Amino acid sequence: MNTQKILHLTDISQLPPFQKNESVAIDTEIFQLNKTTMHRPTSGKFAAASFTTASGTYVITDVNLLQSVLDYFNGGVHIFHNAKFDVTHIRRWACIVTGK
Repeated sequence: MNTQKILHLTDISQLPPFQKNESVAIDTEIFQLNKTTMHRPTSGKFAAASFTTASGTYVITDVNLLQSVLDYFNGGVHIFHNAKFDVTHIRRWACIVTGK
């Protein structure tokens, strides 16, 4: 059985070593989205973001950590289930570079 650790981050010093070009899956959760405009960054509140690498899953619930964690994983291969939704909303709170 393959077990993976999940850690609620309170500081980026808790993140594991990360290499350039390593894969990181990123997902966001948003509270109180307006159902008719949920694809637009005009409603909702940041609930959490998760970052999954080969060494585990790291979850933040403090939006003030979002930019620091994104910077930490800069240079990695970012994987999203629904990038258009996630990146659009992430850009409300942080700068995220996509593409090459």
